Amino acid sequence: MIMDPLSTQQAAPSASPPRVLVVDDNTVTRYSTVRVLKNAGFHTIEADCGLDALRLARTPGISVMVLDVNLPDIDGIQVCEQLRADPDTATLPVIHLSATYVQDYDKARGLNAGATAYLIHPAEPEVLIATVSALARAAAAERSLRESEARLRAIYQQATSGICVLDSRGQLVDVNPAMLTLLRRPASDLLGRPVTALAPGDFAARAAEATVSADEGWQGSFPLLDAAGAPVHLDWSISPTTPSGDRVAVVADATARLHLERQQEQLIEREQAARAGVERVNRMKDEFIAILSHELRNPLNVISVWTHVLGRHVSTDEGRRGLAAIERNVAIQQRLVADLVDVSLLNVGKMKLEREMANPATLIRAALDSMQLMASEKRLSLEAQIAPDLAQAAWLDPARFQQILWNLISNAIKFSPEGATVRVIAKSDAETLSVSVVDAGRGIDPEFLPFLFDRFTQSDGPDRRVQGGLGLGLAIVKRLAEMHGGIVQACSEGVGRGATFEIAIPLLAPGTEPVEAEAAGGTDHGAPESATRLDGLDIVLVEDDSDAAAALTAVLAGFGAHVRSARDSDDALAQMANATPDLIISDIGLPGRDGNELIREVRAQEVIGSRARVPAIALTAFTRQQDRRLAMESGFDAVCAKPLRLQELISAIEMALPGGKYG
Repeated sequence: MIMDPLSTQQAAPSASPPRVLVVDDNTVTRYSTVRVLKNAGFHTIEADCGLDALRLARTPGISVMVLDVNLPDIDGIQVCEQLRADPDTATLPVIHLSATYVQDYDKARGLNAGATAYLIHPAEPEVLIATVSALARAAAAERSLRESEARLRAIYQQATSGICVLDSRGQLVDVNPAMLTLLRRPASDLLGRPVTALAPGDFAARAAEATVSADEGWQGSFPLLDAAGAPVHLDWSISPTTPSGDRVAVVADATARLHLERQQEQLIEREQAARAGVERVNRMKDEFIAILSHELRNPLNVISVWTHVLGRHVSTDEGRRGLAAIERNVAIQQRLVADLVDVSLLNVGKMKLEREMANPATLIRAALDSMQLMASEKRLSLEAQIAPDLAQAAWLDPARFQQILWNLISNAIKFSPEGATVRVIAKSDAETLSVSVVDAGRGIDPEFLPFLFDRFTQSDGPDRRVQGGLGLGLAIVKRLAEMHGGIVQACSEGVGRGATFEIAIPLLAPGTEPVEAEAAGGTDHGAPESATRLDGLDIVLVEDDSDAAAALTAVLAGFGAHVRSARDSDDALAQMANATPDLIISDIGLPGRDGNELIREVRAQEVIGSRARVPAIALTAFTRQQDRRLAMESGFDAVCAKPLRLQELISAIEMALPGGKYG
């Protein structure tokens, strides 16, 4: 008889206890076996003959069968044989339990018939429980494996990407339906063939590298030939070699990707061609203006000469008035030609400044003297208000500085009513020379202010020309001011309320010692002394104006910094990709992407790459509060207005750098 189990005998806990089918025609023996198993935590089902055993073996969830050999209808050996012959029960673990067939021959016969284990009745409870538990675990593992294999097979069969299995020689061992669809071939065309035999000749070596040589896995692209011999472009992802020596490859159709890449390349080519076309048109336009300007000078020269010749022979008032009108119009035409020449030079970057230390007061008075005739014709007064402590020397191009003044003063005369006064106000501080031209003329419409310094722009519009001109003078003033490292600004309270134009440029050349002002008793008008040093500080300076960039580079280098100059945002990003700087100093008004867009891109790259934040300072001629706020919101740490005050810039650098690293 089977003994009662010990109280400590329990099956391993599980979410769903195994179900055991106990088959025995002896009621007492069957009860005893069932009791042992139930006490151990198993669920049991009972049968008393072989046919019932075969029927109940199909019950879902049966993990193990405990089967007596000696049964009334068919014996346990026959039950085992029939179980193994049925695919639904072929893997069900069977434990023979017999008190009659106990010889080794009987055990061998039972095991050969398909039994998983053979125990002699009465079996020790511990042995029975341990055997059932072990077989239940094995059955569960095998069942899980089969289910996993079924899921993988379903994925393999239903995947939209091609999947294939390669042996160690790169031959196709198995392919899924999607792979057959990709290559438009039957399985018989693929199985057993090396991948290299299906690749075009130019790609055979690459296919061999991917499918034979690369044991650690491989990703890349190469085509295979379809049934018609046409190449099918494929992206491959091949696994490392498995313990069995096989490799699994996932294959995707690359046709759409390659088509998209070709479209992108074509778009880029078209964009580059369009850009080249625009640049070509701009060059042709600038070349035309340069040629036109040159050709216009010759007839103007002839007219001018003959006017002076005729002037010696004209004695009537009417004749003198006519010659004066010719002279005025020749002068106007000469100014227009000069403006066209200057614009063409500025556009192609050929205008250069010839700077020297010059007395600004002398240049201002000379400019006023040259404009007296034009002012007197409109009965205007020209008034100079030059500060007593105005700097005695400034680093500038005297001719171009006077050109700025001529343009601003002539503009004020042109738009002022007869009898009005045009004032020229000059002042300076330790670093900056400021000259303002103030008129009481027609003023400026606030809506036109943003476009005031654009080329070929006038507030009248082409259909309401009142004052004449090409609309180039202020554009030239702006560019010349920027070439001096300064700015020009305009303000007006509105139409009919006059206008003020102010130019501000740095006093000193980079690295120049302060010049003693004779009239001011030796007052220092140079940059303020500073104990700050920037030794070893790596700075990326983004400034599209080469003269301004050269000036600021020299100043920063004088403090010991290493300066890398960039022309625009793309150039700056490329330089920062090579080496992260300690500091970024960027103009806001850059061509293409402006300074605010640049710093937003820098901050985004810092977040994506988990890099340290690089301090950044903005330089801007836009001094409105909203402009400063936009720069700070974009990611700058400080904003310095143009014209730059060097001490303000150095202070901004000291504040922006973490931990007071410099200074």
